[in-house]
Amino acid sequence: MELYLRNCYKTVEAAAKKAAASNLNADKEHCGTSTKKNPFPEVGASHLLDLPLGVKLPVIPGSNSVFYTTNISEKLYQPSYGFNLTDPYCRLLETSYKSLHDPHLKTYYKRKDILRRLRKNGYITTNNKVICSLKELNKYRHYLSSLKVDFERNYIKEQESTRTTPVQERHLDTVAKEMDKIEHTAEKRSALRMKEEESRHRDHIRRKLHLRRQIEEEWKAKELSLLTKIGEEVKREARIEERRQKFREETNRKKFLRRQRKRITLRLTRKHTKHTKHTKHTKDTKDT
Repeated sequence: MELYLRNCYKTVEAAAKKAAASNLNADKEHCGTSTKKNPFPEVGASHLLDLPLGVKLPVIPGSNSVFYTTNISEKLYQPSYGFNLTDPYCRLLETSYKSLHDPHLKTYYKRKDILRRLRKNGYITTNNKVICSLKELNKYRHYLSSLKVDFERNYIKEQESTRTTPVQERHLDTVAKEMDKIEHTAEKRSALRMKEEESRHRDHIRRKLHLRRQIEEEWKAKELSLLTKIGEEVKREARIEERRQKFREETNRKKFLRRQRKRITLRLTRKHTKHTKHTKHTKDTKDT
């Protein structure tokens, strides 16, 4: 497209030179030896929207230029600034469906085989731009230019509507001062509220710590009482065990003494019986 625009510029510049050749001498007489100025500004792809609305790009015989509008799967028509009534019959904004500009088919057109087929059939360029005719390009440029003009017009209206008079400025100053006062009071209130919340939080933490200390002291007292009870129980068990041990020793001693007495008595009885038997035997022998 850049090549086509350069060719358009060359043809227009040649026609301008031929048209201005007859008036060149007269212009030199009136203007003196002035520098040569270009009557037509250079046109590039970035200057298309700066052209007037009625201007159309001409057809150059013998040129093999390729024209394109947007990327594939990109919307052709953009939303306007507001409710636009400049094109009621949709001569610029066409309602016909164009699948190459459908954003919902983006994943489909990302496939390499589909892109290869579209390039082969001449629907898109090598950098995935949608090819169009010169008539469609002029129509689309006219639509974009009208959209740009509409945006600029609405922007100027907004800028004019935002301009304020001295009375409005004074009123705005008073409103700003009142708002500053309100903000200042609100900040003071928020600071007081924050201080109150901090004091409440501190009191709550103090109460919690006090309760925790009380609970810890109670637990310590309970633990000490339990330990004292356990110590008393241990001492009582030790005394009982000591008494039992003494009682066992006493019973064992008494049993031992009884056994000793029994043994002594048995020995004495045996000796007595033996002595009696011996005396009887001696008496019997004497009698005989």
